[in-house]
Amino acid sequence: LTFNETSASLFNFFLQMLNNNILEIERSYYLQCSGIPQGSLLSTLLCSLCYGDMENKLFSGVQKDG
Repeated sequence: LTFNETSASLFNFFLQMLNNNILEIERSYYLQCSGIPQGSLLSTLLCSLCYGDMENKLFSGVQKDG
């Protein structure tokens, strides 16, 4: 991916990440059926978005001094 990717190509990138995650457990391989792969770029991004949304909702009335 480059900096100037279209929204469609970004969406397809994330779909590939969600639908093509293969796990190796004791020399056996498994295709992940659901969920977001732990440690992936997507899981970190979604976590940050959720925390940001939560902070905005919880602290919307709090005003910073100085």
